[in-house]
Amino acid sequence: MFKIKFFFAFLLFATSLNAQCWDKVYCGSMHTIVLNQNKEVRTWGDNSNGQLGTWQVGDSPNPVKIDSDSTLFWNKIDSDGNNVVGILDNGTMWSWGLNNNGQLGSGQSQYFQATPTQIGYEKDWHFVSMGVHHALALKEDNSLWGWGRNYEAEMGTLIKGFFNAPIQIGSEQNWITVSAGYNFGIAIKSDSTLWGLSLAFYANKWDPNLNYPPIKLDSTHNWKSIAAGWGHFLAIQHDGSLWAWGGNHFGETGIPSPVEGDSIPNVSPVNSGNDWKMVSAGFNYSLGLKTNGTLWAWGRNDEGQLGIGLKGNKVPYPVQVGQDTNWTQISTGLLHAMALKSDGTMWAWGNNTYGQLGTGDYIDHVAPVQLKCPETMNAEPFIPNDSFNIYPSITTQLINVNIEGNPSTKTPYLILNGQGTVVFPTQTLNPENVIDVSSLTPGVYFLQLQLNDQRIIRKFVKM
Repeated sequence: MFKIKFFFAFLLFATSLNAQCWDKVYCGSMHTIVLNQNKEVRTWGDNSNGQLGTWQVGDSPNPVKIDSDSTLFWNKIDSDGNNVVGILDNGTMWSWGLNNNGQLGSGQSQYFQATPTQIGYEKDWHFVSMGVHHALALKEDNSLWGWGRNYEAEMGTLIKGFFNAPIQIGSEQNWITVSAGYNFGIAIKSDSTLWGLSLAFYANKWDPNLNYPPIKLDSTHNWKSIAAGWGHFLAIQHDGSLWAWGGNHFGETGIPSPVEGDSIPNVSPVNSGNDWKMVSAGFNYSLGLKTNGTLWAWGRNDEGQLGIGLKGNKVPYPVQVGQDTNWTQISTGLLHAMALKSDGTMWAWGNNTYGQLGTGDYIDHVAPVQLKCPETMNAEPFIPNDSFNIYPSITTQLINVNIEGNPSTKTPYLILNGQGTVVFPTQTLNPENVIDVSSLTPGVYFLQLQLNDQRIIRKFVKM
């Protein structure tokens, strides 16, 4: 009897341990970032611009441990496009990934950054939202800040270009949440009013005498939560009603257009009940959770990103995904989506070209598929160290490439400089697996190989 009780106790413990390895999930364009129960970051999917937080792997369909101090614990992560930004428990903010518009906010000018880099020295960051080309953040004093691309007055100023470090937007200290989209943002103040940040909200009329500060989008004082996509917006009021506006070519607002495909210019109600809890706006599609724990989807579905069991052009109104009533969190990427249930399990669906679903393969899924919890989330990162090495790592002329098994087929490779610019276009290794880099100017470079369906990167120095 004792053995039976012990077995069932162990089984329940193991099941609970397996289910509770995930805490939060965030989708980038073609990659995914998660926080585990220990507030550590794991990533998978596309790593073309270092968005997985490490130089040591290419695209990965399995969890990767980012290159950072193991004593750091993350309170908030967000991602969009090919960028990631996060806030640690000490209030500092860090970023990695693509930086072509200064969207990492680190003050640096390199094209991408593959390891977490601190943004300034402040320790009072409270909330952050990553857009495709810019980011918006709040400090503990509820002031609003932004950085990155500013060609559409995303920062509330006419200074065209980009800001590679945070600037304060206005002087008010009454912002409670913000969401950054493609080239715009939306925000809510403490009085529950709704505001927009972009030239688009000014009817696209430039005036050299204006700075285009945040503009009120609606006269009501009832807004609770918001989500900005690549061209459309979603918002929930305190009464649980769902509202939307913006691009609607695929029905992503959930509102019928007077003319099919036309945008919805004003904040308008989505006639689907007053029991909405959470929304997420992706690339021409949307996900939502209701208070009863059900999951709903609408908009573009050519890659199965709605999770309704089939692919199709579009679904212009909310439809339920399955019958489960225990969904707790959702996140939308470019063509894939992720979600968590109340039992701590994680589910994924949509396009999986870069392994962004985290299923360990590159197979698309048109309905939610459960992810297995790794044997231990504290394991060493998924790094094929033995599959590809180069020597010497500091050279004046030649680099030798050592590939496990020394495959007979010619392996594609390219070389990028420290700013992420390709300096050796894609070509194949010669039979000796030797690359002549004597023509390169002195500096730091990255050799990228296409090996076993992965893009794997190694750093070297040309003297």
